[in-house]
Amino acid sequence: MSYQRWARILVWLAVIIAVFIVVAVVLSIVFLVMADADTSNAALGYLAIVLWVAIVAAIPALLAVGIPGVVMTQRVRRQRQAGIIPS
Repeated sequence: MSYQRWARILVWLAVIIAVFIVVAVVLSIVFLVMADADTSNAALGYLAIVLWVAIVAAIPALLAVGIPGVVMTQRVRRQRQAGIIPS
């Protein structure tokens, strides 16, 4: 695959991971509210903790994919402006 295609793939993977993190944060808050409202739903509090662990694990993956994707995209953009790569 070309460099430009890998740049796009990495940026989209970073977007997907970021959306996962946002959804997990919202779900964990909802689970905590539901667990606090009713003691029979206490397991939802533990599920919120599991989501927090997943969020913490996803942040390094987001950085590992997002930073190279942005750098690669900027390089492609600079090369296109210099006329090295046809648009």
